[in-house]
Amino acid sequence: MNSSSVVARSPHAVSRVVDGEAVIVEPKTGLVNVTNPVGSRIWELLDGKRSVSELARIVSEEYDADSKTVLKDALEFLGDLESKGLVQTAEMTTDGTDHTDIE
Repeated sequence: MNSSSVVARSPHAVSRVVDGEAVIVEPKTGLVNVTNPVGSRIWELLDGKRSVSELARIVSEEYDADSKTVLKDALEFLGDLESKGLVQTAEMTTDGTDHTDIE
């Protein structure tokens, strides 16, 4: 995964936001992941249309945070979710087409 990866929620993941924290469940494995409010906001923004850098820009603006730090943290957070099967990614090419893993 890199900053140009487009990320979407896994169709198998089930989630609910409770008190600003996203509770994400992968029913097949029973895996439960609870995020902080920033992770919850990233989760809400995952629509399969935005790149990681776009997600980081939005979060950086909304939280008035350093964009480089937010991008680094977003990549780490999304990489963790990807390793747990909770998100899927597609890599955008220079001509704007994607090579997608998103179902």
